[in-house]
Amino acid sequence: MNKYTFTEGEIDNLRYGEQRFGDFLSFVEAKDPSKYKPIDNLLELTKNIYQAKHGIVTSNNTIHIDKTMPMITNTNSTEEEILAGYILTFSLMIKSSKNLIKSDVPADVQVQILNYCYETACDKSLWVCFQIEHYMHSLKFMHGGMGGLPGRTPDLEEP
Repeated sequence: MNKYTFTEGEIDNLRYGEQRFGDFLSFVEAKDPSKYKPIDNLLELTKNIYQAKHGIVTSNNTIHIDKTMPMITNTNSTEEEILAGYILTFSLMIKSSKNLIKSDVPADVQVQILNYCYETACDKSLWVCFQIEHYMHSLKFMHGGMGGLPGRTPDLEEP
């Protein structure tokens, strides 16, 4: 099989961390390398986008989910703001998953929220979707799919 030949059924079954998923991302990137180039240091970039939009919210520069989620859903958000909103929302929910469960936000509701944010972001921009997929593929705890979500505190940088 050609490295860049994919069936629709195969694409639907690709998993983060698999070689074929990496091949698929490379295939997409090769279609338009000027547009679909993975962003290095994505988490740091998204923090900078958040700060440019919202400024320093508290003395310790805390990022708030009530500001990240609207970055995804707002019709006036740029692609970069949508991407920042998703990556930061995802990171905050992963870091806070256990506390959210203790606060009566069950794991399945957390997954629904993240799925809604993902679908909304990807529906707005294929570029955003590519960046999200590339980022998720790079996270070891995501390998194999969504196995790291939620209720587990992976070793991520603090948002």
